[in-house]
Amino acid sequence: MAAAGAEGIASGRLDAAGREAASATALELLGTYFADAPTWELQHQRQFARGDAELGDLADAIRIRVALAAARRLDLLLHRIAARLSFRYGRVEEESIGAVRGRLDVPRYIRARARHEAPRRYPVRVLQRHHLTPENVLAMYAAGWVTHEMRDVRSDVLPLHSPERRELIERHASLARSLSHPVLADAAKEANQVWRQGRLAALVDQVEARIEGGHIASPQPYEELVEWVRGFQPTATAAGEDIDWSIYDDRFDPKLFEIWILHQIAAAVERRLGSPTEHRPLWDRGATATYTWKLGGSSLRLHFQLALSGLAKPRWKWAENGKPFDGVPDVTAIVSTAGAGESATLVDAKLRRRERQPTEELYKLLGYFQNREQGQTPSGAIVSYSPGEVGVREMRTEDGGTVLSMAVDPALEGGNDAAFEKLAAFLVDLLDQMDPGARALAGAGGGEEETAMIQQRVVDDLLARGASQPDSLEPYRRVLESQLPTIWPGLDEELKTILVTAEYFGATAPPDADLSGPVLGLCAACERMLCGPDGVLSRMAEAHPEHVRSPVTLGAAVLLKRAKLPRNEADEAVRAFLDGDASVDADAVLDLASDLLRLNGQRRAAAHTEVVMRDGWQTSRGLVLGRGDLAQTGLLARLAAALSPQAA
Repeated sequence: MAAAGAEGIASGRLDAAGREAASATALELLGTYFADAPTWELQHQRQFARGDAELGDLADAIRIRVALAAARRLDLLLHRIAARLSFRYGRVEEESIGAVRGRLDVPRYIRARARHEAPRRYPVRVLQRHHLTPENVLAMYAAGWVTHEMRDVRSDVLPLHSPERRELIERHASLARSLSHPVLADAAKEANQVWRQGRLAALVDQVEARIEGGHIASPQPYEELVEWVRGFQPTATAAGEDIDWSIYDDRFDPKLFEIWILHQIAAAVERRLGSPTEHRPLWDRGATATYTWKLGGSSLRLHFQLALSGLAKPRWKWAENGKPFDGVPDVTAIVSTAGAGESATLVDAKLRRRERQPTEELYKLLGYFQNREQGQTPSGAIVSYSPGEVGVREMRTEDGGTVLSMAVDPALEGGNDAAFEKLAAFLVDLLDQMDPGARALAGAGGGEEETAMIQQRVVDDLLARGASQPDSLEPYRRVLESQLPTIWPGLDEELKTILVTAEYFGATAPPDADLSGPVLGLCAACERMLCGPDGVLSRMAEAHPEHVRSPVTLGAAVLLKRAKLPRNEADEAVRAFLDGDASVDADAVLDLASDLLRLNGQRRAAAHTEVVMRDGWQTSRGLVLGRGDLAQTGLLARLAAALSPQAA
């Protein structure tokens, strides 16, 4: 950390070494960041591509930036070329009226002399300059190439006022004017032929030969054009390559510092938890997590620029209009579990250099905590720029609140690891406290047995959490009872409690919560009806252990799908068992197979691979409970009718 002393504040800028290091380290994020910043300008630089840009989103983003850098350089080159275009002389057949003006074309004159004309016309050959040269064809080829690239890039991800969108429009218009220049019309037509026939390499060789042979009066811009053509590879973004790409000017330094911090936190967490389950581009930031680690029914997510209102309604609001007084921390780490709910850690970055602790920024972070709902233990970090020095200090409250004050320097490369390791350790320890078995279950694999283990653990956590607040559950119990009047009395109490608890936590979770737990609760309710101790699939497993594996889970619905059109002995045995069981409607049970397998897919995703957001919860809830007044179309009601046809 910087030595204590009088606090000094310098400009919020990275030095050259820090800027280069941060850009190179966080390339995979930086390439996908597009800002709605109409005052920013783009600059173009040589970048060593350390990351792997084979991934679609990153490759698309880099392609935009490469195309922009190429377009600006080419546009300048074309203007220099247009100022002194190369040309050739050629003789053109024309007619001179009234008198011979030019060199008389004798053969044509002899053929036409018997013709009587007034005034007299004389065929002549005139020496004229034309611009259909290989180097001008190459210039038109390059202009068409980049225009085509800019037309095909994913401009839909660019904000309306982004400097990238503005430059795309400007460069496209300028290159289009070059392509439609009347003097170069013949060269443009020939360039199209070269494009269709794939003769670029031969054309470049021909231009180089003309340059080396001294056939071009002003060769320098054409030499640069050849260099540009040989170097322009819009899809060449593999690791270890040097590419020309566009990035913002130095006014972007504060945002670059924030993006670098996000990358460093993710890298530190990855060293502890392994590769993230999901990694999203930065153009899809805010409510969508940039990095997600799915650990059984729990998750750890890193969000970039997620507003406080995305976590819960801010406590403070403006008196005149009632709008919340919001805030946007740079990075928000959310640990979400079924048993302990959610906990958010707020990370804010400050690029201003200081000679002692960043007191002002620490108080800003404390203000974020105070504006959140009560009952949340505050945790967070302030990361400040300290060239040449790295260190971490910690503040604590009596009730367990923790804030880290971190000083870092991107130019020190691995020297920052220890600081970010401390923050990552805090996040992983928080996960372990909230869900002690999450990491062990996450490493157990993704099979049906592991899914069942995770589901059971999540349901136990939901029930324990719900038991601590019975008064809160009662309104949701009454809602489900009124929504399912025909089947509710016949459900056992534990199944009812599972449904009520899942409904409560699904409905009351914060806006951006992971609803994997409530989804697994709904799946467990259906599984209990089908595969419980007295369920039809459990009885089937007891009767045919050679065909039905125990313990039976929701994944056994695949047996029902196969039994609809039996193809082997096992399928026929399942069908015969259902047909012989008078307590079930065999055809109705078989008709449920497709929807049960669909639900099982959602169950496996919630247990292993996906953070379930609000829309995913609504989809699963509609499948199980039906939508609105259509409860009879939900799996739960259809299962009850199929498994107890006499009661129905």
